[in-house]
Amino acid sequence: MGQETLHVTLKNGEITGLESENAGIEMNKEEEISGWAALQAAFAQGGVIKLAADVADSNNEGALVVPAGKTVMLELNGHIINRALTSAVADGSVIINNGTLAIMGEGQITGGKTTGNGGGILNNGVLTLYGGEITGNVAALGGGVYNNGGEQGFWMTGGL
Repeated sequence: MGQETLHVTLKNGEITGLESENAGIEMNKEEEISGWAALQAAFAQGGVIKLAADVADSNNEGALVVPAGKTVMLELNGHIINRALTSAVADGSVIINNGTLAIMGEGQITGGKTTGNGGGILNNGVLTLYGGEITGNVAALGGGVYNNGGEQGFWMTGGL
């Protein structure tokens, strides 16, 4: 794989824009999120998403899905995204990426338990991990990340 160059625009120490040639990311808006339903809606819309608090799927609302054709830049901002599943279920991934997803900052993606693949993230598109930790997830294959996006589908330049 080639090198990845990330251009981040900051305003008063906050990310306001992101551009990545290899991952095909170019974004300029930001939205702070603090609930599972709001996070699902933001993923569906696309854009720069910054967590304002830990987010848990306490009502079993389903995986967070990045639709095909959408781009999401997720700033974990020191928070945890927890699917909070106690047993494996079909589509029990925390995140299903069908578009373009970049994850930045400190924080965790946890609590996914699926009978399929990709407990933390099931990647069917382009996923770039710049930061964060994917931990405590269970799957048939790819407890943390299952890459179904081909050779250019998963870039990891940071994080765990």
